[in-house]
This record gives sequence, C-alpha cells and structure tokens, in this order.
Amino acid sequence: MIRYLKRGKDVQIRADDDAKVRATVESIIQDIEARAEDAVRAYSRQFDSWDPSDFRLSQAQIDAARKPLSAREIEDITFAQQQVRNFAQIQRDSMKDVEVETYPGVLVSTAPPYHGEPHPAIVTAMAMAGADEILVLGGVQAVVAMAVGTQSIAPVDMLVGPGNMFVAEAKRQLFGRVASTSSPARPRR
Repeated sequence: MIRYLKRGKDVQIRADDDAKVRATVESIIQDIEARAEDAVRAYSRQFDSWDPSDFRLSQAQIDAARKPLSAREIEDITFAQQQVRNFAQIQRDSMKDVEVETYPGVLVSTAPPYHGEPHPAIVTAMAMAGADEILVLGGVQAVVAMAVGTQSIAPVDMLVGPGNMFVAEAKRQLFGRVASTSSPARPRR
C-alpha cells in the first residue's frame, strides 16, 4: 500500500484556486488601466502598506539605503554579483554574440517595500548592479504599472524576475503587450 507523507490539493480545488487568481489579476489589470497611478497607489497601500510621494528612488535615497549595511554585507553583495557576472561571461563566451540594441534605454528595476521601507540590501544590490532607476513597488501592481504605464511610470518592453502566483498570472495575462523573459526591463521611448 502506498503511504503519502504529503498530498497536493485536489484537482478541482487547484482549478478553483487558479480561477480565483485569474479573476483577481484581471480585475487589478482593468483597474490600473482605468485609474492608472491612483489604482497603483491603492494596491501598494493595501498589499504593502507603502505610499511614498514617488515610487522611484532618488540617488540620495539609494545612498541612504546603503548606509546601514555592514562592510560584510557589501562584500557579500559584491561577491554574489561577481559570481553571476563570471558565469554569464563564461556562458556568453560559449555562444555566438547576436545581441543588438535597436534602441538605447535604461535598466529599470523594482523591489517591493520591506516593513514599509525600501530594503537596504536589495536597493544596494540593484544600484551596484547598474540599475538606472529603482522603483520601490512590488506585486501585481508593479507588473501592471510597468506593462501599461502610469503618469509617473513609463511602460517597459520587457518584464523579468520572480513572483508569486499572482505576479506569474499578471505576466501571463499581459503577454503580448509586454515581453516577459529573464532579460532586464527596458522603458519604451
């Protein structure tokens, strides 16, 4: 007899959960398309308790985020980034280079607030990695805002990065309007 240590959800329960996620995300997308910045702010307050005057961090805010980090934390970020760059270079050297920048742009990156503030280590890592703009915004509202644009957030051509089932569903629903891969997001001009 088979003995299970843990079982997944029943197929119907999973299907019902998936339908709820799809409907929730569809509703958020429609709301942000209709109310733009006002909707993004409402969801940011609701989900992250975050309502700054500007979601985009200034250079002074980025510099301030670095200050509470220890020398060891900065070294760890530097080490991790060097490992990623080394691997990426080895991988790139093994392929024929076909990269073409058809239009110049900047790297835009987002990170959800952490305990009502920008997370110092994440902001520092993003800045050290070369992000030109850092938005403290997360979740479906960040994905939709960057995909469709708002008064203060320019729409991008590509979205990347991890996320929960709601973020994954938002990327799925927005596919075709915005690319979603493992490459950096770039603003449309």
